[in-house]
Amino acid sequence: MNLYNLLYSREIIFLRIKIFLVLIILSQLSACTLIPGQHMRAFSTQSSVEMPTTEDNEAILKKLNIQKINAQLIIDMEKDINNFSLGPDNVANHYFDYRIGSNTIKGTPDKETYDQYRVGPRDILNITVWGHPELTIPAGEFRSAEAAGNVVGEDGTFFYPFAGVIRAAGRTVEEIREELTQKLSKYIEKVQLDVRVAGYRSQRVYVGEVEQPGIHLVKDIPLTVLEAINSAGGVKPGADLRNITLTRDDKTYSINLLSLYEGGDIKQNVLLKQGDVLNVPDNQFNKVFVIGETMTGRGFGVRPRSIMMNKARMTLISAG
Repeated sequence: MNLYNLLYSREIIFLRIKIFLVLIILSQLSACTLIPGQHMRAFSTQSSVEMPTTEDNEAILKKLNIQKINAQLIIDMEKDINNFSLGPDNVANHYFDYRIGSNTIKGTPDKETYDQYRVGPRDILNITVWGHPELTIPAGEFRSAEAAGNVVGEDGTFFYPFAGVIRAAGRTVEEIREELTQKLSKYIEKVQLDVRVAGYRSQRVYVGEVEQPGIHLVKDIPLTVLEAINSAGGVKPGADLRNITLTRDDKTYSINLLSLYEGGDIKQNVLLKQGDVLNVPDNQFNKVFVIGETMTGRGFGVRPRSIMMNKARMTLISAG
């Protein structure tokens, strides 16, 4: 190889190196257009892909409108309470609308007036007939009132001496007392007796995804959502207080407990009843996905990432 050919080969190599370096620089400058899903045409008014949304109470996929963020948009959003995390129509509160197979009813069940506790099967009654210890099963020093009481059978009845079979299921202690008094008055003059529930075992509520998940008994004191969660040790860190689920009679409702804590919305504190299932979901689905040229903690970059929202509150500065 002569000197001319050697110099020509070196020039070709240097030229190729320069072209390669230029291509690398151009790829970094246009990273947002090279990475799929991160490109948006200038002055675009709609998203390039279809996104899940709700129209006429039906979940559909459609291209969403794109709004430029300016001062007027922020002012308009601040005027609408639904843009706050406590707003019932805030998009962040539509957690269950986008879950596959979800049929959750947004909002609480119809409010029910509190009624006196009604006895059910497996409850234990303690009956005392004053002046007639032979009719009152003595508790004794080593027997509790619950252990010595009258157990309501699975058929909702119990037996009492001289009174026979008494129906207890679905009745209050006052109604049971009235029937016992009427039947015992045939044998005892001026009957004085007392009926109370010694053991509550018939009505149960199930609470899950809390610090102490398990079964909670419904007693004569009303059991609400807030009381059930507090008695279960409270919620776990990272719980989604805005989308607590209450399953009742084959229907599932979404309860916003954050609205109760911070907004004073007492209708969210639903009165629980037999068979209710209360569940506190985690916050894993409440994320913001950040792509493009943003701060990544190690300078500017294009590495996509997800950020967990706290109580559905996050600003653009926090996300960036």
